[in-house]
Amino acid sequence: MSVSLGVSLKCDRIREFGSWVQAVEEAGFERLGLTDSPSFYTETYVTGTIAALNSRRIQFGPRVTNPVTRDLSVTASAITGIDELAGGRCFLGLGTGDSAVFKVGKAPVTVAQMREAIVALKDMFAKGRGEYQGRAILFGYAKRQIPIYLAASGPRTLRLAGELCDGVLVGWGATPELVPLAMQHIREGAQAAGRRVEDVDVWWLIGAGLGRTRSEAQEAIESHLAALPNQAFRLGVRGKGVPEQLVPQVEKLIAAYNLHEDVRPGRQAQNVRMIRELGLEKYLAGRFVVAGTPEEFADRVRELASWGARQLWLTMPAADKLGFLHAMRDSVFPRLR
Repeated sequence: MSVSLGVSLKCDRIREFGSWVQAVEEAGFERLGLTDSPSFYTETYVTGTIAALNSRRIQFGPRVTNPVTRDLSVTASAITGIDELAGGRCFLGLGTGDSAVFKVGKAPVTVAQMREAIVALKDMFAKGRGEYQGRAILFGYAKRQIPIYLAASGPRTLRLAGELCDGVLVGWGATPELVPLAMQHIREGAQAAGRRVEDVDVWWLIGAGLGRTRSEAQEAIESHLAALPNQAFRLGVRGKGVPEQLVPQVEKLIAAYNLHEDVRPGRQAQNVRMIRELGLEKYLAGRFVVAGTPEEFADRVRELASWGARQLWLTMPAADKLGFLHAMRDSVFPRLR
């Protein structure tokens, strides 16, 4: 069974970032995501330049940026310049806005505003001119149509991705029930635009933890058991496949989520404590995470692929990024061949 893996790197040590990019490519990953959260991490287009200069094969780009803290003209120019430097290997990941937006006291865009931003960017890349929020944007630096991927965690954004985008980053987890449901929404959007769902490049966003034991791997991923559902359910739980009996607990988690702490590791972190207190550890791990020993990790990847999630984009909270990437290279990828 064919499986493709991508990974995102959070740059907290810029002098080491080039070696991480090289390790991503060497391990066998196909995609690299660059975080865009200025309050937490190094500027995404600085890391993009480093990625371009330290890789030859992988496709990479923001996973994800947004039209709130980034003017569309700046986004188009920055990604086009890095794409030219990389020889045409970039994509542009977009989202309505999460930590980058909330950390500066702003609100995410609506689905309607996101639709307008996508159309404007596509026109800017193709025609050198777009329109957003009632103003014309000229873009004379256009070189090619940069592929646009939309981070989608609900029915409306999944349909929007199917309708307008080159790809979708499914952020509501992966279970035997959720995978076909997400594909149904993407297919509906594609059909509404006269497209085929096969023309949409679908990736599933999954938290990843590796360890010598399953408990070690699960402890490494604990902080993401709150961060990933917060991203998926911040704007609402209903219609996103949460079992009815767990909706109250998930809503409590989202309402009390500490954004200032966000993905800070440690079992005493507030967000991690809430997961345990609400009895959500098992459910969230089964929906949002791949974690375990290398053998268990590979088995879990194959399980998700059997449900139809054959392209997994991993988010790793590991402090030892090279250790994770080398373990993937030496102990996980060989088991997936």
